[in-house]
Amino acid sequence: MNRQWAQYEKRLLRVSEYIHDHLDDPLDMELLAAVACLSQYHWHRIYRAIYGETVTATIRRLRLNRAAHDLIRLNIPLEKIAGQAGYGDLSSFNRTFKKAYGLPPGQFRAMGGSGAVKKCDDQENAAMFDVKFLQLAPVSLAGVMFTGPYSQVGKAFEKLNTLAATRGLHGSGQKVIGIYYDDPEVVEAKQQRSFAGISVRPETRVEAPLESKILAGGRYAVFRYQGPYSGFEDCYGWIYGEWLKNSQIELRDEPGFAQYLNPAHTVPAELLSDIYIPLQQAER
Repeated sequence: MNRQWAQYEKRLLRVSEYIHDHLDDPLDMELLAAVACLSQYHWHRIYRAIYGETVTATIRRLRLNRAAHDLIRLNIPLEKIAGQAGYGDLSSFNRTFKKAYGLPPGQFRAMGGSGAVKKCDDQENAAMFDVKFLQLAPVSLAGVMFTGPYSQVGKAFEKLNTLAATRGLHGSGQKVIGIYYDDPEVVEAKQQRSFAGISVRPETRVEAPLESKILAGGRYAVFRYQGPYSGFEDCYGWIYGEWLKNSQIELRDEPGFAQYLNPAHTVPAELLSDIYIPLQQAER
């Protein structure tokens, strides 16, 4: 990576971190240009070239994503959540949220965050997953470790995207992977460990702050899920509480992971993810 791109990388990472940490503050272009230490005439073009969206779109997306999590986790009025997301009135928030998540916020809250997809623990929808059994080869990953609430892991993926773009690590057919090491029902949110990664060639040189990791090969049960990432917790609950209980299948001592199939510029209601659960090898 040349020196110029190295400087852009540092500055864009600074802007991304600032946005995540100041979603409740006014975030105008002049302020963010100052954070980036780049000309306000040019920096937003560099940002769009790296992230594939304008900084305004990033802010709107992150605030709406936070609103989705708040709807599930916090018992606060819709009006307050709308205001925190930057909407002056509830009707405009309702329209925008429904367009992105497939449901108006009140119904989304009532369904526990599963969005356009019915809740995974609903018995009548027990066959909602397309369950497959696959034998995988090990996969080399480059990524970023993150400690904190799983609902905030997007911060790590934003950092990963910046580093991968400035270092030329993006490629066709690349897998986007999230590894979640802890049970959110057991481990306190601020201590939850996760890894945001992308697949790379085994010979790829991975330099700090990126980390190398090998995704273990072996036998996996794979569950296809459509909907916002806020519904993951329900899905994991159904997999471990219902499917595993009735399957008589033994788990392997490896963390499961999620592969995000269409994460870029997709409305939450149309997001597709495969959840991989590691299994012992089948007896011959």
